[in-house]
Amino acid sequence: MTELAGPSTVRSPRKDRLRLGLHVFLGLITIALGLWAGLRWSLLAIDVNARITSTSWAEEGPDFKDLQLEGGRTLTIDDDLMGRLAADRDDLPGRYLQTRAGSKVARLDGREVPLRWSSTASRTIVVLALIVVVSVARRQRGRRTSAPRDVSG
Repeated sequence: MTELAGPSTVRSPRKDRLRLGLHVFLGLITIALGLWAGLRWSLLAIDVNARITSTSWAEEGPDFKDLQLEGGRTLTIDDDLMGRLAADRDDLPGRYLQTRAGSKVARLDGREVPLRWSSTASRTIVVLALIVVVSVARRQRGRRTSAPRDVSG
């Protein structure tokens, strides 16, 4: 006599492909959001034309600082950029920051400050990509091992 182990429903290859496609799509969206965050942490993707009113530690973690701007806007930047803007974050309040989206240079009270991709963002993207790859691989492995099998006795 032949019995099937596992769920009594037969898995549809079409549904499995659809689920995998959705899983990969969501993973790519997650990586894209990580890229966008890296561009923002580096000030490479945003326009700024305001006076800095204060600085603080960011909620995102110890590698980030917040710049509060006139008008209530808050920018989260990485420590590398903070170091290029000023040796001490307490030196920034009252200074005027300007940059354009896509520019590789910001101006702080007229002084040019080079903008570059955040090293913290690079690490974040690598971790996100690894999570997506491992998740998809585990899903595929789980799909293969959970298929009904013959357990003849």
